[in-house]
Amino acid sequence: MRAGLALVPEAGVGDWVLIHAGFAITLVTPQDAAETNALLDQMEGIG
Repeated sequence: MRAGLALVPEAGVGDWVLIHAGFAITLVTPQDAAETNALLDQMEGIG
């Protein structure tokens, strides 16, 4: 996936970012990213 980094110029390869409308809008900690991914995995199992 490609996203514009103009709003988060400090982001680099391997960083987690929140993307909205094709633009990275904030950095996300690896812990927050893991928690979010775990919740999304749980939601997939519900449907």
